[in-house]
Amino acid sequence: MRERRKAPRYDLALPVTVQAAVDNEPTCLHGETVDMSARGVYLRLGNYELSVGMKVGLAMKVAAGLADGKDLFMLAIGRVVRIEKRGENHARKFGVAVATRRYEYFRDGLSDRPAESLSSLLQSFAMRQKQD
Repeated sequence: MRERRKAPRYDLALPVTVQAAVDNEPTCLHGETVDMSARGVYLRLGNYELSVGMKVGLAMKVAAGLADGKDLFMLAIGRVVRIEKRGENHARKFGVAVATRRYEYFRDGLSDRPAESLSSLLQSFAMRQKQD
C-alpha cells in the first residue's frame, strides 16, 4: 500500500494538554501524543468526546534529555480531522488526529499552571496570526 501522507510522521510520546470548547464550555483535556509531523498530531485521550471539525489548541513538553539539555514547550493550533474510539487495557480511549495550522516553540517554559498558560498563549498566538 502506498503512503498517502504529505509529511513524514515521527513516533513521539509526549504529554499533551488539549484546549477545546466541549458543549460550548472551554475545557482542558490531558493525553499523550502518539506521533507527529509538520502537518499534524495523532494523540490519545481518555473518555473525552471531541468532534470532527472542532478547533483545538495543543501544548506539549519535550523533556530536557531530548532537547539539548533544556525543556522545550510546543504550542500548536489545529482542527480535529478524525476520531477513533478504541478499547485498550479495559479502558476506553480515543485516538484523535489533528491537522495543525502552526507550531510555536518556547525554551523558557509555560509555568506551573498549564491550563491558564495555554489559554493566554493561544490568545496571543491567535492575535499574531490575525496580524500576519
